[in-house]
Parts: sequence; structure tokens; C-alpha cells
Amino acid sequence: SVDGASRDDVSRLGSAVGRLITRARNAWDNGSLWVAFVIGLAMGPAPEIVLLVLATILTSGAAITTQLTTAVLYIVGVLGVVEIVLISHIVAPERTEAVLRRLRGWALARRQQIVAVIFLVIGVSAVLRGIGSF
Repeated sequence: SVDGASRDDVSRLGSAVGRLITRARNAWDNGSLWVAFVIGLAMGPAPEIVLLVLATILTSGAAITTQLTTAVLYIVGVLGVVEIVLISHIVAPERTEAVLRRLRGWALARRQQIVAVIFLVIGVSAVLRGIGSF
């Protein structure tokens, strides 16, 4: 019957997903970095920053190909930074952790200034675009 076949398909799919989850969990427990890599790719950059960047790109008035190219380059750049950190961690874990701790401390101490600079750059960009449209 159709119901029997669909139940078997669902059962097989559930079994395959279960095996994948078990394999990922075992890899994570054994210290394999591929799980973190996949999770990092799936999560991507912070959604609020992506929205801010995409809003800036989309309101730029540039040609659609320029907008798409800029968006792709932004994502590649963000993921490139993450990959550099991961590779650095593989090569020199202690030094990478020390640098990241210093960077985090610096960023936390200056987070309001960092946000202000981001909004300043976006504001100046919008004003310049507005002046240029006259």
C-alpha cells in the first residue's frame, strides 16, 4: 500500500538522520573539527550584521550585478576570517587563543565605540549617496 511504502521511507530517512547525528556527535566528542566547520558554515555571520550590510548594499543604487558581487564578497570575506582562525587554531592553538582573548577584551571594552563607528560609516555613506543623486 501507499501508506506502507511512505512509512518505510520515513523510517529509512529517520534512520539515516539518526546515524548522521550519532556520527556527528561521536566526531565532536573525539575532537574532530569538521563538525564545528559545518556548524560554522550553517550559522554564518550574525544576522543583524548581515541585515545591516544587505540593507546598505541594496539601497546603494548600484547595478544588480554589483550588488550581488558585493554581497558574495562580503560573505566570502567573513567566512575567510573564520577559516583563518580555525586554521590558526590547528597550527598554534595556544597562541591563537591568547590573541583571540586579547581581541575579545579589546572589543568588549570598546563595543559602544565600534557600534558608533559602524553607524557613522553607514550614515556618511547614505549622505554621500543622497548628495550624489542631485
